[in-house]
Amino acid sequence: PPGAYNAQVVWGGGLIVRSEPDKQSGTVTSIGYKDEVIVLKNEGEWSQIQVGEGTVGWVRSGNLEKLADSETP
Repeated sequence: PPGAYNAQVVWGGGLIVRSEPDKQSGTVTSIGYKDEVIVLKNEGEWSQIQVGEGTVGWVRSGNLEKLADSETP
């Protein structure tokens, strides 16, 4: 989607990807340190991401770092 970009996990312990932008919501999957994801949108301190071939969920934005020249077409 427009505005989406590639990012990398910078939190050393990896991240739990949640179903909603809330730390109490269910777990969709988990991702490891330095894994690359596509950030679809940001909402407050949360980012909606796509992992792999289409799994979508939410992580805390501060645990990701935008990759240089990463705008998706």
